[in-house]
Amino acid sequence: GAEAVAPGEVGGAMKTLAVQIKTLTGASYPLEVAEGATIADLKALVVARDPALEGTKLNLYQGGRKLGKDDEVYDARSGSFLTLVFSKAKRKREDNKVAKVKKTTANNSPVVDPEVARQRKEMAFSALQDALEKKEVSACSCSRPTKAKQPAAKRRLTSIKAIVQKLPLPDGLADLNNRFQELSVVVGFLYQQGLQPTMSGLQRVLPSLDEPAIIMMRAFAPGVVTTRKVCGSAMYSDASRGKLGATHGALAETGTSYEEGPSDSRPSSEAESIVNLHVPCAGSSPRTPRQNPLESQQLEWQTVTGGMTYGGLVYSKEVSEHQQAAASALPALIQGSRRSSQTIGPAGLSSPKSYEKGKIASEMKQCVLRWQSFFKQALLEVALIMHDDFMDARTDGQGHDPLEELCWHPDFAPGSAAEILKVARRSLARESRLARKRPKGSGELKGTFKPCKAASDMDVESFTAHLIHKAAAGTESRSAYLKEIPGRPLKSDGIPFEDLFCEEVGRALGSIGIHKLYSHQERAVQAVGRGENVIITTPTASGKSICYNVPVLDGLLQSRATALYVFPTKALAQDQLRALHMLCKDVAGLELNQIGVFDGDTPKAAREELVANARILICNPDILHVTLLPRHKDYKDFFSRLRYIVLDEAHAYRGVFGSHVALVIRRLRRILERTWCVTAQFFLSSATIANSVVHAQNLTGVDEWTTVTNDGSPCGDKMFLLWNPPLKESAKRNRKKLQEKKMQADACDAKLDKADVGPNHKFEAWRGRQLQRREGRRADERLEQNGSTRERLSPIMEMGMLLAECVQHNLKSIAFCKTRKLSELVLQYARSVLDGLDSPHGKAIAAYRAGYSAQHRRAIEGSLFSGNLRGVAATNALELGIDVGALDVTLHLGFPGTVSSLWQQAGRAGRRERKALSIYVAFDGALDQYFMKNPEKLFEAPVEHASIDYQNPMLLEAHACCASHELPLLAEGEESDVNYFGSTLSSAAVALQKRGLLGRNPDCPTADPRWFYIGGGKAGRGPASEVNLRAIDETVWTVVDDMTEEVVEEVEESKAFFQVYEGAVYMHQGKKFLVTKLEMGARIAKVRRADLKYYTSIRQHTDIAVTGGQAAYDTDRVHLPSTTTSSSVVPLGSSARLEPARHSVSFVSFMKVWQATGKVFDTVDLNLPKVEYDTVCSFIRVPDKARALLERDGKELRAGIHAASHALLNVLPLYLMCNSQDAGVECVNENETRWRPERLLIYDKQPGGTGISSQVRPLFGNILRAARELVDQCPCREESGCPGCVHHGDCPQYNAVLDKSAALVVLDAVLEAEEAWMGEEEQCK
Repeated sequence: GAEAVAPGEVGGAMKTLAVQIKTLTGASYPLEVAEGATIADLKALVVARDPALEGTKLNLYQGGRKLGKDDEVYDARSGSFLTLVFSKAKRKREDNKVAKVKKTTANNSPVVDPEVARQRKEMAFSALQDALEKKEVSACSCSRPTKAKQPAAKRRLTSIKAIVQKLPLPDGLADLNNRFQELSVVVGFLYQQGLQPTMSGLQRVLPSLDEPAIIMMRAFAPGVVTTRKVCGSAMYSDASRGKLGATHGALAETGTSYEEGPSDSRPSSEAESIVNLHVPCAGSSPRTPRQNPLESQQLEWQTVTGGMTYGGLVYSKEVSEHQQAAASALPALIQGSRRSSQTIGPAGLSSPKSYEKGKIASEMKQCVLRWQSFFKQALLEVALIMHDDFMDARTDGQGHDPLEELCWHPDFAPGSAAEILKVARRSLARESRLARKRPKGSGELKGTFKPCKAASDMDVESFTAHLIHKAAAGTESRSAYLKEIPGRPLKSDGIPFEDLFCEEVGRALGSIGIHKLYSHQERAVQAVGRGENVIITTPTASGKSICYNVPVLDGLLQSRATALYVFPTKALAQDQLRALHMLCKDVAGLELNQIGVFDGDTPKAAREELVANARILICNPDILHVTLLPRHKDYKDFFSRLRYIVLDEAHAYRGVFGSHVALVIRRLRRILERTWCVTAQFFLSSATIANSVVHAQNLTGVDEWTTVTNDGSPCGDKMFLLWNPPLKESAKRNRKKLQEKKMQADACDAKLDKADVGPNHKFEAWRGRQLQRREGRRADERLEQNGSTRERLSPIMEMGMLLAECVQHNLKSIAFCKTRKLSELVLQYARSVLDGLDSPHGKAIAAYRAGYSAQHRRAIEGSLFSGNLRGVAATNALELGIDVGALDVTLHLGFPGTVSSLWQQAGRAGRRERKALSIYVAFDGALDQYFMKNPEKLFEAPVEHASIDYQNPMLLEAHACCASHELPLLAEGEESDVNYFGSTLSSAAVALQKRGLLGRNPDCPTADPRWFYIGGGKAGRGPASEVNLRAIDETVWTVVDDMTEEVVEEVEESKAFFQVYEGAVYMHQGKKFLVTKLEMGARIAKVRRADLKYYTSIRQHTDIAVTGGQAAYDTDRVHLPSTTTSSSVVPLGSSARLEPARHSVSFVSFMKVWQATGKVFDTVDLNLPKVEYDTVCSFIRVPDKARALLERDGKELRAGIHAASHALLNVLPLYLMCNSQDAGVECVNENETRWRPERLLIYDKQPGGTGISSQVRPLFGNILRAARELVDQCPCREESGCPGCVHHGDCPQYNAVLDKSAALVVLDAVLEAEEAWMGEEEQCK
């Protein structure tokens, strides 16, 4: 190779160019080339200068582009250079020929002349041709004549794309196709700029384009061309009449915004025609009308009316002369309205992102070509239908197929475009022979279960039978179990309304269609009327809101009292506000503006007036904690008249969050009783829980409660179907092989037992077989545990197909998923299936999850309630009691974690005596598969307890500090605040004094028993602003569309890198975005719309690093909170340590997974910062004896430690009031091979710790013995255990790598070591 430096001027006259050649060996020589010389001339000069290069191939490159022989040797830009490459391939071929000749000579063989060899070769080919001709003649008499191979030009074309390219259009349609080509280039340019084409904007560039032409294009290809009239004012739009997404009028419905240009003087309410071009769905004809004329990828684009905004590369990729004419007119389209000072050249704008813009232009070119191909296909389909009718009408019997001949019959005359249009409209329902050809790549999602192609209405009962029949059609039935739960009739005591409440309330109930109360509603209203504190625990959709709304409304109408409603989420508060407005719209004595929501979204300017006028104030625990309680004196009028406190969805208040809320309610009671002398009446509503009264007492601090549990609301029959995706064929083969190997090993063992050999020989033989079995494969390759033997079809794909099946049969459904990404994937699969079936319901499904804006979630809720949406893929955000109307089917992807959550989700369907169906789709995990094999264990499982520990020392200190800021704290005396906060309040006050947060009265520290707050706070807001009830990240990452600069979504910082990283596929409402850039400092993720056939999955490692170095607590008897299950528990002592720890998540790589098959096809390494937080842990070491015992038995230590850790979590609620979200253990990934410390560790799952680990440490010995007893006494025979022993619903690794017998070995070894340690401690004493 050689390098040529930049050409330069010689003598300043531009007559010759000087080229300096430098070889890789260091030699150099100059060349002078005449101006205008070609590359061929330069090559000739190079060979003449260096004859040694004769016979080599010379290639010249400029800027990475290979120069042709006719290119001129000229480059006007300074600093550039030409690269000259010498290819010696030609010389090597000649040398190889000479070497072969020399080799033949050396072997004493005759040397063959090349000319003689060529003649021999021709003679051989001639003989072969003669033989083939004779074979063909002899085959003429055979029964199966051999058909001669046709020339390539006359072979039959089988693909739609090839036919569209080869078959010309009739004369009447060619002109329309040319006009569409012009239109497609302009629309492609506008789409690339992020602009929405309009009729007025298009006519500026294409004056020949008129509305009749657009109407004709739309009529021929309704799947490609769509139009819609919109206006700039919401009052003229269809969107303001209740359609999906109708928030900002018609332009909001199209996703566009009306922006007037400098020369646009039209009013914003003037109608405008929107023109869109689309690519038809896979497998559908371009003549198939689109059910929704709006494509999702145009939802963010601006509308072009009077002016345009130019912001990218000019799209001028010519494909034909008609496109070239349109491209030359593009600068006129933006002239005078461009907002950039950059000029437009023939190659576009020169900017740092020119390569990126060029890539976008190339992608848009491909899109334009697809539009043109599909439009031509639509025209050919119409012409083909007319041609078939023409041939059927002929009587001469001659046949002519345009698909084979690639031409039309000479006598075929379709007429003008207008005449063809009439035929096209009449034959819109007819399918041409061209449309019946299935395009390549349009296959359905892989899997044996396929939804029905024909959409038909079904009721729940017939749909269940239909589904079970389809599930049994394959080689392995998906229907694992069907549970029929009978319904219940309506129960009512028939108490007249006038005996329960005032006449005004009765009229309000009648206005919403309620003329009789259920029995549980009657009992609740009567109990509230008697002044009792009430807790009602009935299933979902039983009318619990009526139980408290009616007596509260009755009390407010008869007095000047106020009511406080507390809901766990903002969505529930807004839902209750709508219900109250509907109930009270005609009630005299209570204005609608006296009912309001006070939360973080309430404008600060409106808060004072809202609370001052409120009779019913709706809020959440967070705003009550941060704003209302610290400023209770500012809201004197409301709090001094507060009579009713309603806590809805009380079962949600559990664990650390529930403990926080319990302390907030105690602070509220303390303020009301000590400052305003008010004793409020409580009303709690909850789903079914095991300890309703105890939970109400712990949550509020009130002892006397009346419970209402017998549900009197009617309920239809419910069917619960367990759906287990079948095994893959490869998994079946691997399972069969392992069974055969196991049988062979057992036979060998039996033969060895009968043999007359010594015990040592038997042990050595057995040990050798064990090592041989483990050699070359993973140690956990067992029949039920190995992934290659239990790999099933994707449950996510099955879930999407089931959702599509429900929608096809007009059944309203919700698909519950554990994570946000799973809900988006289920939506993607369901839409892909529906689009592949050409179903009109592809746009009638949506996703619902956290991260969406409040307006977006409200729109989805309203659309589901009104029936505009038929299906929703949701997280547990829809688990709570938001009213979304009557549902028919609920789908559950995996076990949600608790039995109460499963029944809460299933209760969303089947309201008002309608039959309902719930389908539980199982993952491969051990917990789901256990329920598939033992379904009765699921339905017989008891509902969990709701646990609260309001005496948690860490939480108590935080809220005691907040309480002292609201009102001085009394920790001693008869009227002390111990009645609210418990007996440990005094020690908490002393601890706060040491931290400098509380102090006595300096004037009389001994006489005044009160504690005063003396600390600071954020911006003077007090200590409440520093106490987070939910441990929610206040810092978020913003996902921004790089093309439109619009905010797509916000993601919490702790979850950001699980969803957004460079190369990630981010999904939002079924749309896919490719993450292109992360701005770490600004916490912004730039994304771009992309049509991808895969999704990404992150690979990460979670580590708990112990950072401390000494034990923090002794092993003596410690105080236990009075809320524990057994207050007489005596710590047995243990060597467990309590240490600070650091929880860190490392992001290793991400995988690209094909959406249609679920196979990983690429893995990309990541370099992202760790997500870390400080916490506290309590741990105990696993002795080496456990490893030795398990290795002897051929078991894995990590499987035993993982199972034993789960057993510790399962028995932890017996000793501490905690939730599964409060404490965690180290879980093992089945694909993980790195070393882990051999220990049993429990840590606090919230930043800073929650006090759980500090209470675990002195009780570790008790917990170990309880866990050992739990595992030993569990009757299950599963090798991986069951939910009653070593499974845990919140395991992040889906209960993989578990071994029940190994867990017993680990626990026994730890307990034995603990007994030895206790003996040493006794000797030391």
